[in-house]
Amino acid sequence: MQPAPLYRFGDFVLDPAVRELWHCGAPISLPPKSFDCLVYLLEHRDRAVGRDELIAAVWGKVDVSDAVLAQTLLRARRAVGDTGSEQTTIRTVPRFGYHWVAAVHAMARTTLEEAGADTGTNAAAPSPEPATDVAPAVAGESPATASSARESRWRWAALVSAAAVALALLSWWGWQGRNGTVDPTTRTAAGSRLAVVLPVTIADENAEQAWVRLGAMDYIASRLRGNGDVNVLPSSQVLQLAGARGDSGDAQARRLLDTTGARWVMQPQAIAGGKDWTVRLHLLEAGKPAVDVEARGDTALAAAATATDTLLRRLGRLRSDAAPAPTALAERLQQIDAELLAGQLANARALIQGAAPELRKEPQLQLREGQLEFRAGRFAESTRVFDGLLAEGRAVPDEIRAQAAAGLGATAIRSGDFRVAEQRYSEALALLEPARASDPALLGNAYNGRGIARVELGHEADGIADIGRARLAMQRAGNELETASVDTNLGMIESHRGNDTRALQQFDRAIATFERFGVQDNLVAVLQAKANSQMRMAQPAAALATIERAAARIDEIENPVLAERIGLVHARVSIANGRLREADAWIARLQGKARVETQPALDALRLRLRLVRGDARGAAGLAQAMAKAGDADGERILLGVQAALRVDDRDAARAWLARADAQVRDGMPWLLAKALLAARETPAASESAFTAAEAALSKDGTLDARVIVGCAHAVALVEQGATDRAGALLGEIATLADNDYRVAHTTLALYRALGDHSAAGNSEAAVRRLAGERDPLRPLVY
Repeated sequence: MQPAPLYRFGDFVLDPAVRELWHCGAPISLPPKSFDCLVYLLEHRDRAVGRDELIAAVWGKVDVSDAVLAQTLLRARRAVGDTGSEQTTIRTVPRFGYHWVAAVHAMARTTLEEAGADTGTNAAAPSPEPATDVAPAVAGESPATASSARESRWRWAALVSAAAVALALLSWWGWQGRNGTVDPTTRTAAGSRLAVVLPVTIADENAEQAWVRLGAMDYIASRLRGNGDVNVLPSSQVLQLAGARGDSGDAQARRLLDTTGARWVMQPQAIAGGKDWTVRLHLLEAGKPAVDVEARGDTALAAAATATDTLLRRLGRLRSDAAPAPTALAERLQQIDAELLAGQLANARALIQGAAPELRKEPQLQLREGQLEFRAGRFAESTRVFDGLLAEGRAVPDEIRAQAAAGLGATAIRSGDFRVAEQRYSEALALLEPARASDPALLGNAYNGRGIARVELGHEADGIADIGRARLAMQRAGNELETASVDTNLGMIESHRGNDTRALQQFDRAIATFERFGVQDNLVAVLQAKANSQMRMAQPAAALATIERAAARIDEIENPVLAERIGLVHARVSIANGRLREADAWIARLQGKARVETQPALDALRLRLRLVRGDARGAAGLAQAMAKAGDADGERILLGVQAALRVDDRDAARAWLARADAQVRDGMPWLLAKALLAARETPAASESAFTAAEAALSKDGTLDARVIVGCAHAVALVEQGATDRAGALLGEIATLADNDYRVAHTTLALYRALGDHSAAGNSEAAVRRLAGERDPLRPLVY
């Protein structure tokens, strides 16, 4: 058999067969999923790899969150020297996926020493030798290699999942513990039913037993939920949050108690005998001695069932209607689920197809088949299976029918058919609600799916209500990352509706979770959204503090589009705070690298910066160049009119106004631009134009918009000598004068016009304190 090749790129050597990466002769530690991403992208370097394809290949499913994928690739990129801005090995393909772009030499296998990847000083790899192309061993394995590959896979899967719990449930039911721990006074009130089950350790494990590591873990968790009404951290989240720290044993378990707020952490162990299995459960509970139970059974799951029920009985939590011992179907389902948890799609499919004919007819197994095909992106197949489960006349439990309906709803969302999605998720909820669902995550997923569909259909209030219900269900299920994602969605919707105060509350909850979990891309995205909300609330100083938190992580994020957005927001916020050199640096950083769709926003920032600096000629020239670029939105028209008026070019100002379409002419920026021109041409007639701009605030009623219109109108009135009317206008926003440069600047102009030197002196002090690098003698820019 042709030996698998080694791959050399730059100073790196990658050995897929033994799962090792070396740099200049030194080994590099890399999380397993990050290593798998490297291998898959490298072995498919002849083309760009789509996001869903990469997820299906590495995780074996398509519902992995963007946060998980981003963090996994971030670690891979760091390992090979890439950053968010320097993508010399793995390049992001916007709106599609990723492409390996580094030059690669495939080398015939010798030894690591011969390849120059030893731990000594031999850093140079040998001259490349031709090697046959090798298909990636992700989607499937040959019988000859399956055993050793499974042993390796399960070993690292266990290590990953064991460390994950340290980051889980860090905000369970809204807790905000300090220094990474939860206040013990709150533990018994809210966390009295929360448990964390770690992967099962197996003595003398072999390939045939490997599924027990995750399969029995998941089975114990489900039995704790069903037979003891215990909240248990989802097994998928245990694996998802892996790799936080490398401790183990009681030290690890007690740390998890401190950081998660869980009442219990369970460490299971399984031992295979000649004809039976022994399962031992080691349970740590906050503030109490450890509890150990042991049970035997014909199979690993039978022993796990007896041990779990024995433990629940000792805790006084075993229900009188406890589920019976596991059947052959339960054993097969847990094997399938274990493969799915480990991200092994091909193995899960083989277990389904290899089941006995009577098991293949069982609804539970058919549901797994539908979910498997959906995760693989084979939507026609998944639809066929889900439809079969919902067929009339079939005796299928309601909870399974609900999951099949939700699967069809998810398929409809992916195809953009939101009306069908709403109908399917409503069907799922109707089946789940009467029984309240044994797993709250089922309700959460159904509510979230229907909420998304309803928002897309324009039914925002109903959609928000559903997403709020999803959040509560996700909290009950213990899935904090999904809860934070729901918080982010709710914040974005509230912000879109103009409820920025509510949006900030949602964003802050999400930020606390993403920051604690270390999900950098999601964290940075929410910080950017929060800074935008703070700007709309006329809080530029607070927005600056927020966007600086995001900018501090900009080199850690792998998404160049997100990094670009951070730069745009930072430049705008810097201008609003008078930090003009900093804004200039961000604009220069973006210039020449901005995407086509980003260029208009970047041009607007450049024009705003020139106006704020008082560069009238430069601003007019840039505005003239922008006018040739095509249609303009309201902000660019408002800036273009101000640039034209700075050089008294009223024809250019009228030309800017004429470029607006009907929708833009209904907005506040265009109406305000019209009012500024009217104030210059016919001051007496400008009042009606400003009134129209103020009326438009009913559509854009943010505090920042009211400040812009109020200050512009008040300045025009002061110039016309109507100081009483100007004072009345400023009175509505006067409380902002101590923190908003525009209000302070306009108030100073009013006091000077009134001849109130004492009040003007106080206002001048505020203006100079807030000006930053702005010249207080120059007019405001709106």
